[in-house]
Amino acid sequence: MAVMGPWAAMASHIVNLHGPSSDPPFISVQFVDIAGFLILLAWGIALRKNPAAHRRMMILATVSFADPGYSRFSEWLIPTEPASVLPWFFYTFYGNVLLIVLMTIWEWWRGRLMRSFVIGAAATLVGEFVASVLYFWGPWKTVTLSWIVACARHFS
Repeated sequence: MAVMGPWAAMASHIVNLHGPSSDPPFISVQFVDIAGFLILLAWGIALRKNPAAHRRMMILATVSFADPGYSRFSEWLIPTEPASVLPWFFYTFYGNVLLIVLMTIWEWWRGRLMRSFVIGAAATLVGEFVASVLYFWGPWKTVTLSWIVACARHFS
């Protein structure tokens, strides 16, 4: 996943590079998703001796990949994409936020809120917000577009 996920994202942008509906590459979301997944997965594996913490990290690792499905649903409900960072963050990542908030409430209500879970959940949300900021940041768009063009030239 660490190699093929970003590779597939780059390939899909190469195909749509000069099409009529070509958007600037939004690779920040894919990079943050895969980085969050790998970090939480490694953390979960490191916590195998603590089954409760291990389970929470593995669930958070899965939650880090939930945004494509939720964002497709939000695209269906609201076809016009927001043009600023905070609305776009909730437009794209509301499912992840909802899952993490519900997990946090459940753990707090049951009296099992763990420090590792809180840190992992907060880091996941911060990473997704950083992806939202990068999505609108001009220099990031320029760099990712140059990556896509370089890959298109190299592999075509």
